[in-house]
Amino acid sequence: MLALSLQPIEAGELGAWETSWRGLEQSSADPSVYTTYDWIRAWADTYSDRRLVLAHVSAAHGGDTVALALIEVDRIRGWRFAGGEVTPRRAPLTAAGHEAMLWHMLADWLQAHPRAWSTFDACEVPRCGEALPGARLEAQRTPCLALPASFEAYLAALPSKRRGELRRRLRLAEREHAHVREVPAERHGDAIADFVRLHRQRALAKREHHALVDERLTRLLTRISAAAGVELSIFELCHRDARVAIDVRLSHRGVIYPYNLGWEPSVARLAPGVLLALNAIADGIARGAHTVDLGPGEQRYKLELGFTSRARLRLHAVNPSAWGSTMRVTGEVYQRLRSAVAARKLAISR
Repeated sequence: MLALSLQPIEAGELGAWETSWRGLEQSSADPSVYTTYDWIRAWADTYSDRRLVLAHVSAAHGGDTVALALIEVDRIRGWRFAGGEVTPRRAPLTAAGHEAMLWHMLADWLQAHPRAWSTFDACEVPRCGEALPGARLEAQRTPCLALPASFEAYLAALPSKRRGELRRRLRLAEREHAHVREVPAERHGDAIADFVRLHRQRALAKREHHALVDERLTRLLTRISAAAGVELSIFELCHRDARVAIDVRLSHRGVIYPYNLGWEPSVARLAPGVLLALNAIADGIARGAHTVDLGPGEQRYKLELGFTSRARLRLHAVNPSAWGSTMRVTGEVYQRLRSAVAARKLAISR
């Protein structure tokens, strides 16, 4: 028999759960770098300024842990699995065979405590997440590539026209003295800072603003670089010996996760995104990985590189009670007031 507990926790107290968490990482049937102890701990230490709750499922009377998750709770009791907008998968870590049981136990708890929550959000969850009261599931597309035995086998599987285009881009890079190389671990700090700088430059050139790529993300990636259970690799594209692009990648249990990249707008004609993606494929094959997971976003170039979109489910559950509705309205009013105050401060500063 299994038991679910939900207990308040501080980020610094997560260390007490490290052994259990790492054990679950090895027994999960659907692992992800974004539900590892290292990622969740680094995120909690860096980002969370909200109340945290640890969800723990174990066999009764102190038996084995079969599920763990960190949940953050906002002012209007909106719940979401930890990771924020910098984390593609926000979901529990569950031992194989216990996925459905966890969601049904959580649903029972939410129904029994209607004043404890107003909404519940998660991302990359199984279909059984629909067990939560007021749940709605929405599919998002994630391009992934099953890696073959060699890079030549990868190219051979592409349509001839696309294969020829990629070979042309590789020849252009060679003529322009552009090449990709891995950044040594002792230089990760500088490379992460350059990643943020280059990402901002590219966004500015496109008249975009990516608020999530900031100093906090720098701290998160720096923590992950020193983590024991997650491999963070950084690759740089050099053009005539100058660093013009940075690609930050994570690896976990045979999956390569190209997390994000930034590049100098002036080298866009070299297609740095394509060159770095090809390098990720070649490097993943060399490391013996089985999959490259690009994360959500079905951009055309990803599909042209041979990636196949996989449907993954986002969850948004709404407390169906009158109290839950009142809390949501209160939250909407609060957000409008905050937005108005922020707009006024910006107008005054100008």
